[in-house]
Amino acid sequence: MTSLLGAAVSNADDLWMRDDARWLVMLGGGAWDLNLPSPSEDTEPLYEIELRMKPGFWYFHPHIGFQGTTDGMVYGYGGIHLDFPIGDHLRLVPSGSVGAYDHGGNGKNLGGTLEFRIGGGIAWRFDNDWRVGVTWYHMSNADTGDTNPGAEMMMLEVGIPLP
Repeated sequence: MTSLLGAAVSNADDLWMRDDARWLVMLGGGAWDLNLPSPSEDTEPLYEIELRMKPGFWYFHPHIGFQGTTDGMVYGYGGIHLDFPIGDHLRLVPSGSVGAYDHGGNGKNLGGTLEFRIGGGIAWRFDNDWRVGVTWYHMSNADTGDTNPGAEMMMLEVGIPLP
């Protein structure tokens, strides 16, 4: 136990701010409402822009972003994600967000304006800090509304490092 505590203290600087961490602009495209669980729902093209800030503690990064579909759905959100390295290039990237949702009269009604999004992805970080990854997300109101149909989405994301 003492050696574990000693290792944590000796790496304290690494826990608070990663030297190699940079702000990223994430651009994504994919599919909204992947017919889960009902094949009667329409899958729509999805786009995203997200700003991932430097971490504040360990590998946790705050983020803010915007998603939309071609049929009018919009979602503005903020949250946190974990950028966990596996080796020099591979990253596991789970995340959670909360935000304001509008189905735009054409998109899927998720039962409220306040919506939560959780997700998990895998990304490849290149030597120049660019990234390419794939992420699955689930969005719902977490039973805070009268109905809670939820929606699944899959995104291909590209991360562009800021200086």
